[in-house]
Amino acid sequence: MHHRPSVASWMASVVVGSYAGAWGFATLSAMMRGGLVKWVVLMAFCSALAAAQVVILGAIDTLLLWARIRMLPNGRKAWLGSMLSMVLVLGLGMGWPFAKYFGPSGLVLSILAPLVLVPLVVRLILGERCDA
Repeated sequence: MHHRPSVASWMASVVVGSYAGAWGFATLSAMMRGGLVKWVVLMAFCSALAAAQVVILGAIDTLLLWARIRMLPNGRKAWLGSMLSMVLVLGLGMGWPFAKYFGPSGLVLSILAPLVLVPLVVRLILGERCDA
């Protein structure tokens, strides 16, 4: 049975996928290097970033569709893209060297730059072309 793409399935993958990626990252990070307190703090931080990611990813998908570059993602690639984007944003943001060299502004850049660039690249790679 072929699943028909819909705006609802796209939006579910953007919202739920972003939060699943964020919460999975927080949980694995706390299990590897921390404990309950670190997990709670990471869950709060990652949840806030996931909320921002939902808005940014939705805007990127909409702009790519408007420009006729990519279709709205649906199915496995949509879910994978949303989760992968969030994990990469958090992984890059927490390990990015800007924070060391530039202080608070570097920390902001280390989160904001990946928050916009990573989902754009992921959608361009995993997305279905409009002319396909």
